[in-house]
Amino acid sequence: MVAGSADTSRDWSDFLKWPWIQENILWIIGALPVVLVGYRLFFVSVGDPVTLRLLVANLDVMQILMVTALTLLPIFLFYSSFVVMERATREVPGENLPGWTFSLVLIFLLIAAFTMNLVTLIGASTGIAIFFTLAAGYNFWRVRKRGLQRNIIFGGFLITFSVLQSFIASSTHWIPAENYFLSSGEKKSGYELTSDDESVTVQWILGGSARLDKEEIENRELCIKKAERNTLLFIVAPSMQHNPGCAEKPTSPEQGK
Repeated sequence: MVAGSADTSRDWSDFLKWPWIQENILWIIGALPVVLVGYRLFFVSVGDPVTLRLLVANLDVMQILMVTALTLLPIFLFYSSFVVMERATREVPGENLPGWTFSLVLIFLLIAAFTMNLVTLIGASTGIAIFFTLAAGYNFWRVRKRGLQRNIIFGGFLITFSVLQSFIASSTHWIPAENYFLSSGEKKSGYELTSDDESVTVQWILGGSARLDKEEIENRELCIKKAERNTLLFIVAPSMQHNPGCAEKPTSPEQGK
């Protein structure tokens, strides 16, 4: 094929012309909040029907929309960045912007979309930059270059991060886990399900639920479950890194002695 002077710049119309997007876009957008809601409800309720009913009765629509937007936003940002960069550089067939340029775009997009660990971003982008700037000469190199040009590799990379981050958001901000310091001296961790002027209904992380008088609660603080720390590894917002861990088991005054 001869490069010629054909216009290869992409636009959002190109993205929407992808057959699977055209055929399933409404299903994708409509199913996403349902999947996130279902994940969160069963994650917290652990299948307990009473807790599940309480959660369903107290769903916050705005929070659901926020979590959905956290998943969709980086996809739009990512593809839009390619539209802008290709128009700015007037890319032609057979030519590619340097790998480090795309790595730089990836950094800014991730920082713009989420507040993430900067060291992780630098490490990941450096590795990707090296991957895409290795000496040419292998067939696989062409595959990588084409994947880069067609948004396949970086698109999958960013979408994966965005989905993980949406689960972080739903897990820590939608129904945040908290440490409850009770007047009895116990420390327990759980999720607030319902609240009124006099009491709070809490689903304990270790199982079971309780209705507590507000007078029983001396203090409460946001916490991160150990499983979440292990699973999310470095993909944790700096604002969350200082949160204490959730109690793995109830702490009584006798245990503290």
